[in-house]
Amino acid sequence: MHINGLKRVLDFRFNRKIDRDYSQEELTLRNIQLSTQEIELLRMLIGRQWEIVEKENNEADTALLTDTLVGIELKYQ
Repeated sequence: MHINGLKRVLDFRFNRKIDRDYSQEELTLRNIQLSTQEIELLRMLIGRQWEIVEKENNEADTALLTDTLVGIELKYQ
């Protein structure tokens, strides 16, 4: 799946839009807020080619957020 296909999955399946919900740096998507269930589903959909990297939250962030901030990177560059 190419990067534009990945962005379409995020849009249609999870209602996450570029520049509103996340940013793109070349072949990496950053700062996407997803629930645990959404992360697992996304891993099943894109796991062959893309890696979902969860950002570490400090305790204050964890108390305020129910979603997890993740980035998505191409596995084989």
